Amino acid sequence: TPYGFIRPHHSHLINVNRILRFDKINGGSLVMETLEEIPVSHRKKAEILQILDNL
Repeated sequence: TPYGFIRPHHSHLINVNRILRFDKINGGSLVMETLEEIPVSHRKKAEILQILDNL
């Protein structure tokens, strides 16, 4: 991402540099440095995983 932000779900815009990990439980969520879990929509899951692989 050119600006370092992604929208994994319609209600969340996050900084990719603050992601700790991707959890596959319950369809998938991103765990942030603050330990907050952000849901990942089914439509965005492949795109998000590709971005995380490139970090």
